[in-house]
Amino acid sequence: MNPCTVQRNTEMEYYWKRGAYRPPYLWSVLSVLSDAPLHVTCDPLGGGQKRGPHNCGACDYEIVRGIRDYSLNADRDLICALLDTRCGCRQEWEYILASEKSYCMPLTR
Repeated sequence: MNPCTVQRNTEMEYYWKRGAYRPPYLWSVLSVLSDAPLHVTCDPLGGGQKRGPHNCGACDYEIVRGIRDYSLNADRDLICALLDTRCGCRQEWEYILASEKSYCMPLTR
């Protein structure tokens, strides 16, 4: 799985610059990996950067490193441990999942 990264001179960048697109939260990446019935490898390119999958910045490095480790060793306990990471941005992500409408603009900062 390769979470989307905003590349230069693309339509995605056009929307991103106008606040109409946000790269996925790393929480979402963890959730997908956790729910997958089989081992899925993932290398979040640009992880922790504003154009790549990211959370708040405080927890990004640890989660990106953990996702890469999981991809190499398929230890599902690692994904569960990462999902238990305590960070204030987790509540923001949960709020957005509960509140965002699929047909509206994304809830971003």
